[in-house]
Amino acid sequence: MNTIKTSKKAVVYEDLQAVFEAIKAYDFVLLMQTDKVEYLHVADVADLKRLTELRAHTKEEELHLVKVDGLFIGRVRRDGEGEETEYMDEKQCLWGTAKSFDGTYSFLHEDRGISLRLPICVPNGTGAYMTIRSYLDKEDFIFTDYRIVNIEAEGGALGGQAE
Repeated sequence: MNTIKTSKKAVVYEDLQAVFEAIKAYDFVLLMQTDKVEYLHVADVADLKRLTELRAHTKEEELHLVKVDGLFIGRVRRDGEGEETEYMDEKQCLWGTAKSFDGTYSFLHEDRGISLRLPICVPNGTGAYMTIRSYLDKEDFIFTDYRIVNIEAEGGALGGQAE
């Protein structure tokens, strides 16, 4: 296990405009909508009308929101400040291998029909990973929260950098 200072703050947004303004502080956003899931550069978010959940993140911080009874309820988790907490990072493989890069997004495809568009450069024929940080409650020895830290191509190409 590793140790890091981290803080967590509850947030509530009453409307989509407030959510749209809040995500501008982040680099990437994973949007779960009623009809699709998208991983985007925050600057490319145009419509949040069908939003059910989101995770906007930088390497240091994540905003996680869920729509509940018309409100957007969640938390901001920021590393580098706050209480000392133990954590574990893991890389989760994303389905598919890169087939193309349009200068902004890579398109990954898997033979079973799964496809994914990622807001990073992933070299053709390689895959990508999402780094997830899980936070441990030492007293009860359970993971109490997790956040997206980064997305990257196989071989370590950093999220957001084109080759």
